[in-house]
Amino acid sequence: MKVIFALVFLFSLQIAHADSELHCEKDFDHIQHIFYQKEHDIFKNGTVNDLSTHIETYYYSQQFKHLHPKSVFFIDHWLPEQEYLNELSALFDDQTQITYKTSKTFANFVLDNIEICIVKNDIELESLTEITSILGADFFIRAE
Repeated sequence: MKVIFALVFLFSLQIAHADSELHCEKDFDHIQHIFYQKEHDIFKNGTVNDLSTHIETYYYSQQFKHLHPKSVFFIDHWLPEQEYLNELSALFDDQTQITYKTSKTFANFVLDNIEICIVKNDIELESLTEITSILGADFFIRAE
């Protein structure tokens, strides 16, 4: 019985320690501002160059650009740079309204001293001819 109590006590300490290190929940408003509100504002009032700069600054896929020379990650795959720019421009130009719906943190954990925060989202892109809904999840990474 003492062994079980000791294990439960140590496990609860480990969980409490892990929770105290996680920043996703307390930084959630900041995350939403950078990745959803800022992007929404760019679509509404900015240019395709503003969007491209935003992506280069904040998107995690940019960390792997050196592994894919002359390619850019777009939605779910790597594209040649020129094709990416064409797709991004078409998306930006056709776009009349964008709506982001996010849930609170879906998962939040530390793996190899890197905090991983997963947020479910529903992005709706509306153009003059169609409405596209993208259900997905965004992964936010913070190095310890």
